Amino acid sequence: MTFNLSTQFDLAVDEVKKLIEHSEQFCLYLEGDLGAGKTYFVKHLIAKIYPEVEVYSPTYTLVNLYNDIYHLDLYRIEEEQELEELGVEDMDKLIVEWPKNWNVAQTKPIRLIFTVSKDERTLSIQ
Repeated sequence: MTFNLSTQFDLAVDEVKKLIEHSEQFCLYLEGDLGAGKTYFVKHLIAKIYPEVEVYSPTYTLVNLYNDIYHLDLYRIEEEQELEELGVEDMDKLIVEWPKNWNVAQTKPIRLIFTVSKDERTLSIQ
């Protein structure tokens, strides 16, 4: 499923929300270049699920918690020991930016692939 984020952003957020909102366990892998809109998308997704929660980028903190959903940024993770120190094995609801080669999912991850071209931004859900 692919969305043009210029014209279907809210529809894309709603679709991802439907995929996860009643799950006791999920993992979203957000993939895409710097500036592709991953954190922006997460802000809107969390706002639809928990309107009272303010979302911040986990770039420097590595992990943020929004009620029961963990938001991770693994861009700067270099060793598996760093993941263990974060305690990811105990996290049931994960949104992971920059999953790279790290397997942090307790269940099969849903991949959200953000692409930016000269003409459009798209999101593919796999």
